[in-house]
Amino acid sequence: MAKKVIKMVKLQVPAGKANPAPLIGANSVVLNEVPPNSTVVGIPGRIVKQDGKRLDRLSHNQVSDPIIDQFRQMQEQIDRLKKELSIVQEQQQTKEGV
Repeated sequence: MAKKVIKMVKLQVPAGKANPAPLIGANSVVLNEVPPNSTVVGIPGRIVKQDGKRLDRLSHNQVSDPIIDQFRQMQEQIDRLKKELSIVQEQQQTKEGV
């Protein structure tokens, strides 16, 4: 079993100086080096802001909903089964009519 080490980091910024230290979001897990003037959030931590510019714009409106996706798949399956059933019923009626 491979062992991983997660370091606890304490950041100290001298009083009265510009803050070049990175900002780490609450409960974020930082696994790699973080450049100065960066903001890191998430598990695992990812840089979302660097030198005042946003790097990662999340598009929450474009994230798929797994429940809606499942309903769509079920509806497609129902439609396919209805079509197959109607074909079988037509074949049965044709055999009975002969």
